[in-house]
Amino acid sequence: MLITIKNCPLCKSVGIKKIIYNQKNVYSHLIGKILGIEESTILRKLYNVECSKCSTIYKKRWINIKANKLLYNKYMPIHPACINKNSKKFSKKEFLNLLKKLMYNIKNLNVENRDKIKREIKKILNAIDTKSNFFLKTKKRFLYQLEKNKIKEIDTDGKKILKFIKNPKNYSQFAGYGNKEIWNYLIKSTNLKKNSNYAELGCPSWGMFEQSKKYGFKNYFIKYENSYFFNCIYKLNKKIKIEKFSSGKTYDFLGIYNYIDHIVDTQKFIKNIKKISKFIGIITTPYSSSHKIDCQHFMSFQKKTFSYLKKEYNLTLCNRPFKLDKTNNYFYILKNDI
Repeated sequence: MLITIKNCPLCKSVGIKKIIYNQKNVYSHLIGKILGIEESTILRKLYNVECSKCSTIYKKRWINIKANKLLYNKYMPIHPACINKNSKKFSKKEFLNLLKKLMYNIKNLNVENRDKIKREIKKILNAIDTKSNFFLKTKKRFLYQLEKNKIKEIDTDGKKILKFIKNPKNYSQFAGYGNKEIWNYLIKSTNLKKNSNYAELGCPSWGMFEQSKKYGFKNYFIKYENSYFFNCIYKLNKKIKIEKFSSGKTYDFLGIYNYIDHIVDTQKFIKNIKKISKFIGIITTPYSSSHKIDCQHFMSFQKKTFSYLKKEYNLTLCNRPFKLDKTNNYFYILKNDI
């Protein structure tokens, strides 16, 4: 159920200059489970390479469509960040519940549940918005205790963390990407006016539909056929019109947020989106070849890849990329020649 990728998904070159491996996460566990292969083997076999022509990083070996459909239809139909954005999980009550469940599973040696709960605890921990030195020291100590499964210390320091759980920080899973700061960057970069057509594809919960509505834009969510992504039309506002990618409509702005790395035929995708939007906004992590890649991501852009997009597709950066606070994500807005 593993397939070999013969050439770069963006420029179709066969030249490679570096091999890059994956980091362990929930997806490497699930892919191993689906294929009946040890997680360590999955991490090794699904290795990435860096294209020598356009600098795109992509999987040299990948899982086939059947395995991907199982991953995104059965095991992970909705992205956890999408659920978290629409939930009330960023709370003291939820954090306490997770601590109790964690300690129970540590005692009962349930490794799979234990590790799953740890990931949820870390999501809340990393979304806490404070500069308190006391919190930062406690967090560092707590994370160490978490890895060592020290029940008593986890309980003690976990309760000290509770008072800092108030509002999630910007751009965390519980807040999403939409806020005044990033929206102002979009308007400054594009100079779009009221009644412009604003569209997104991917996961609607991460984006800026709320800001777009307040600004007087017309909102559209585009369904793009992709077997390698979640089924994320989750609590989508009924006033947002859903359209098929093939509808023939054009837009003033198209937002592609944390989605580009799930596209297998990237060249076809870029050619398609060029036909429908004046501006293209991409939020992604611009990996370098020194990073390990998330196992579920088929490909990743580097900063140098955007130079290739300008040269080959006449997609020009409107402004210096916007860094999403202390995350590794950047917002790139490209002007199209449509």
